[in-house]
Amino acid sequence: MPTNNMPTFNILTLQELQAQILDICERMNKNRESFARARTDEDERYISLTEEISKSQAIVAADRKKSKDAYLKAIEACNQDDKFLANKKRRAYNDHIREMAHLKSEHARNNVLLENERALLFSQYKAHGGDMEIIKSLYNDNKKNEGGKQNGEQQ
Repeated sequence: MPTNNMPTFNILTLQELQAQILDICERMNKNRESFARARTDEDERYISLTEEISKSQAIVAADRKKSKDAYLKAIEACNQDDKFLANKKRRAYNDHIREMAHLKSEHARNNVLLENERALLFSQYKAHGGDMEIIKSLYNDNKKNEGGKQNGEQQ
């Protein structure tokens, strides 16, 4: 009896394929939600920090006005405090921009990985005789539910 050296693959049933697609879609949704939460948290942290710095700047400005008639030395100290806080605010802004870029990059990377996983799943399904018309129908129904484009339609 000749031996077949061809690799064997598990052929997915339609139900197994649907379950895996659903799992990927749920993970993509969780990824989007995680990104939105992280972005909101970062915005709140940044706003809180800049409000605190702005309050400090307002206090320093009031001190400057009181000290203006007093001593030039006191005015110089206030100007130095103001510069320090402005630099701190600029650093906070730069940190915020870097963190937002990092969050966006992570979100995009995770999304690409999930899309690649989904594409590989479809490829394996098709390579093993799966009916892609059923998949296209499921995909179009999912896109319609997400409000996305389907079959070349423009939004």
